[in-house]
Amino acid sequence: MDIITINNDSLLSEALKAKGDECPEAIKDDVVQKMNNSDNTITLLNGTTLLCYPKTELMEGIEEEDARKEQDLRFFLDHAHDFRKNADKIFQDSRMFLAPVPECGFFSHPTLGIFLEWWIYGEEDFRKDKEGNDALTYYMIGNPMTGRNLCGCVYPDGTTKTIRHKSFMYVMDDYRSISNRYKALGRFDAYSLQEVWEILSSEQTPVSIMETKMMIQERRNAKLNQHLSALQKKYDKLSNKFNQICIKHYQKELDEFRNEYKRREQETENEIAKIWEQRRELKSQLNSGALDLMTYQKLVYPLAHKRRHLKASLIVFKAEQTRRLLSNNDITLSAISDYLGFSIFA
Repeated sequence: MDIITINNDSLLSEALKAKGDECPEAIKDDVVQKMNNSDNTITLLNGTTLLCYPKTELMEGIEEEDARKEQDLRFFLDHAHDFRKNADKIFQDSRMFLAPVPECGFFSHPTLGIFLEWWIYGEEDFRKDKEGNDALTYYMIGNPMTGRNLCGCVYPDGTTKTIRHKSFMYVMDDYRSISNRYKALGRFDAYSLQEVWEILSSEQTPVSIMETKMMIQERRNAKLNQHLSALQKKYDKLSNKFNQICIKHYQKELDEFRNEYKRREQETENEIAKIWEQRRELKSQLNSGALDLMTYQKLVYPLAHKRRHLKASLIVFKAEQTRRLLSNNDITLSAISDYLGFSIFA
């Protein structure tokens, strides 16, 4: 079985095609290398090997997710037969193949591609009703002990009907024989059913398909940015509440820290002011000739050293007090700095 080196229906391959001979060989080689990484590919029943893409999660609320599942199921039923007619196109892109379908009965984590393979390569019972009409089985529930089952089928117009198959295990085994071929699919990116239909409904030219997929990706990026912005606002709100609680808990220690620091800061400023006064006096004596240069330098150096030591001592005091407060891991550096009213690092 030959691996398809570049997926003809992927954004990546279309971009390479658009560049043509201008595309650097290094980029083409990188594509080939990624395609040949078996961890990032799936091989379909027809022998096609598809490149899979890293998944970008969009976290959504449970209520929104449940509501979307109902909408997706209805959309799936309305377009099931159209999806089957376009199976060859869906089998060319892993993101379409992996489009999630709401769980129906005992169908566990189904995808659009798995359903299509089941309908195409499975028993005829799963795509016909008892009268021989086109009817795709989409729902399955039953008793593995007795074999009795109650399934659902969908007709081309989207209407559904209850149907019974030979036995529950007959249906289950046939489906599992296909679905078990694909493992850990949740880590790969997938289009929604609506996005798959949007791509299939576009003008079927390489440029048109690529433009549609790029538009879908832009919408996804915008949604992700909105989600991240909302998360940032929630984080900031919770962070502020957390800092307020921490400040209240450590208020006595923080007040003592600030008061002691202010006292030491004032003492340091007074000492440094005296040092500058002494330096000015020595400079005056040097200019008047009362001191030679060598004597002046010997007297000035200890003053400069003392000034640096005073500043360093103040910084060390802040660092030690801050480290002590942070050692309990329940107050943040920004909360300490904001409450004290001065920078911890300056």
